[in-house]
Amino acid sequence: MPRFFFDLDGEITSRDHEGRDLPDRITACRTAIEIATEFAMTGVGLPSGSEAVVQVRRNQNEVVCTVRLNCRIESI
Repeated sequence: MPRFFFDLDGEITSRDHEGRDLPDRITACRTAIEIATEFAMTGVGLPSGSEAVVQVRRNQNEVVCTVRLNCRIESI
């Protein structure tokens, strides 16, 4: 099973050095969506106009996908 690494960029930056064993790229990209969503829902959250970016790498080098979660809050 390949190992995928999930790097955070945006309000918080973090490089994943451990990774996760996942069956395929699709599962890795879905996991990145979950990570970005959890990041936005934590106490840190995303201020309006900011972006959470999760870049997925395979085997330390190959970029598989990048998930960008944008936060835009508009007053009513």
